[in-house]
Amino acid sequence: LYLCQYNPVGKLYIKRGDMARNGRLITNEGALCAALNHEHIYSCAMSSAKPLLQQQLFSSASLVIAPHGSSLTNLLYMPPGGLVIELCASNYMPDHDMMLGKCLGIRVIMLDTYSSSSDSYGNFSVNLPQFLSDLSASL
Repeated sequence: LYLCQYNPVGKLYIKRGDMARNGRLITNEGALCAALNHEHIYSCAMSSAKPLLQQQLFSSASLVIAPHGSSLTNLLYMPPGGLVIELCASNYMPDHDMMLGKCLGIRVIMLDTYSSSSDSYGNFSVNLPQFLSDLSASL
């Protein structure tokens, strides 16, 4: 069983909820997924997907939204011209995915999530109105 809905349009949100044992959990991820689904951006959890499925999903994606994490390594499979929106907490915004995307011809935008809360594990919430406004401006 894969926690992923096939999306022929190629717009994906990579959920972190089930992989958050290392921190950086998005505390309002359910609400974020619902808002993105309303925009026809479907949620997928990479932790339950075999590598071939991960490759297929990313190779057909024109847009990937994901919190910072190892799942973004799969941007290696995205077609040039794709867009990745990486969600980061204000206090942790590494740029290595952005550099990798530049090498591959993929636009990577790091968005500060305007966290209304953060803890010592790096867990944060996404300010949904601000994020949806930034998302519209990025597309």
